[in-house]
Amino acid sequence: MPSETWLVDDAVRELSAPWGDEEISRARSEVFLAALDLHEAFLRCTARTMYANLMAAMDAVTSSVPKTVPAGHLQAAWQSLFLLVPVVSTTFASLDRVFGRLGPEALGWLFIDEAGQATGQMAVGGMWRAARTVVVGDPLQLEPVVVLPWTAQRALGREFGVGEEWAPSRTSVQQLADRTSRYGTWLPAELPDGTQEVWVGSPLRVHRRCDDPMFTISNAIAYDHLMVHGTPDRGEFRYRPRSCWVDVTSPQADGHWIPEEGRALRRILEKLRDQGGVDLAGDVYVISPFRAVVRGAQRASRGLLPGKRARAWAASRPNLLNVAVSRAKRRLFVIGNRETWQEQRYFTTLADQLPAHTWQP
Repeated sequence: MPSETWLVDDAVRELSAPWGDEEISRARSEVFLAALDLHEAFLRCTARTMYANLMAAMDAVTSSVPKTVPAGHLQAAWQSLFLLVPVVSTTFASLDRVFGRLGPEALGWLFIDEAGQATGQMAVGGMWRAARTVVVGDPLQLEPVVVLPWTAQRALGREFGVGEEWAPSRTSVQQLADRTSRYGTWLPAELPDGTQEVWVGSPLRVHRRCDDPMFTISNAIAYDHLMVHGTPDRGEFRYRPRSCWVDVTSPQADGHWIPEEGRALRRILEKLRDQGGVDLAGDVYVISPFRAVVRGAQRASRGLLPGKRARAWAASRPNLLNVAVSRAKRRLFVIGNRETWQEQRYFTTLADQLPAHTWQP
C-alpha cells in the first residue's frame, strides 16, 4: 500500500508498484492462461473453418483479396487472424496496403511506438481504422525526418487553411497526442517554431538502460532532472578506460573528418579488445550525424566524431546529443576538441560530467 514516503519521495513512488499483491498477480496470470486454453479449444473445435479463414487472412496481409469480396467477409478474416495472433506489427508505409479496405474503427487498438519520430499525417489512416489509440514516444529524442522543403509545407498549409503547428516538420504524433493529455508536465525545449518548452503527457520517468554518467547527462540536458534512475545493478564494469572525453586538438581535417580523432578511436578499441570479453562487433556502437565521419570511423573502426563546421547545428537542441549519449549502457567516449565543443550549449554539461583525457598524437 502507498505510504507517506510514497507521496513525498519521487524515487520511491516512481520505482514502486502500488497495490501490487502476489495473490492478485498469480490470479491474473491464471485467468490469462485459462483464456489461452479457451482459444485453443475453440480453434480445435472449428479447425476447418478457421483454417479457411486464416488462408483468407494471408491473402489480406499480401493485399491479394479480390475487390469483389464483401467488406464484411474481409473483416471476418482479419478477426480470425487476431484471435490467433493478438498483435500484428507493421509500418506506416505498409499500413494502407495491408489494412486499406478496413473501415473506421475496424481495429480494436492501435499502438504507435517511437511516436516522436512520426509525423501526424503518417498516423491518420491507422487512427481512423482503430477504436482506440495508444501513443508512446519521446519528443526530446529523434524527430520526424521530412524531405519536403519548409517553403512547400507552408504553401500547402496556406492552400488548405492549415496552421503551421500542423506542418509535418513542426510536430510529431507524440506532440499532437500530448496536447490532448490532461496529465503531464512542462519540460524546457527549443522547438522549431521558437517555443521554449514542451508539454509531455503522462511521462514515464524511470530510466532503466544507462549507467552514470550517461543517465545524469541526459537527465540534465533534456529532462530538467525529472528522470529517476532505475537501471538495475549490473555489477562493476571492469573494462577500462572508463567513460571520458578524449581531447584531440589536431588542426588537420578533411571536411568533417579529422584523421587524428580516428586514430584516437582506434586506440580506445584496441584497449577494450586487449582486455578480452568485449565483442567489438556487437558491444560497441559508433554514432555520428555526418556521413563523412561515419565513413572515416568505419575505416578507423567506429566512434562519436562530429566535425567542426556543424557544431552550432549539432548543439542547437538537446535531441541529437540526448539520443547519442543515452545509447551507451556502460561506457561513453567522446572524441574531439574539448575546448571548442564545451562552448556549445548542452555540451557544457557533457564536458562537466566526463573527465578529460589528453590525446597524444
